[in-house]
Amino acid sequence: MVVSNGPGTALPIIYIAFIIGKLLWNTKIIFIESFCRINSLSLTGRLVFKIVDRFYVYWEELQKAHPKSLLIKGNLSM
Repeated sequence: MVVSNGPGTALPIIYIAFIIGKLLWNTKIIFIESFCRINSLSLTGRLVFKIVDRFYVYWEELQKAHPKSLLIKGNLSM
């Protein structure tokens, strides 16, 4: 399982986990968008949105714009 909170430095790890998940065994990838992203996704968020298993956002406006994302309400529970 890979959990990332958004830095671009995590991109290689996320892509490696995605490839390993497709070739060898099931790997879950969870991405948590930054709290400061209210209206649009970060660059990292845009690059990984389609390959992660769960994509969490903090703001309802952002969740409505990206229906695949999950809204964090209070505590983050997995």
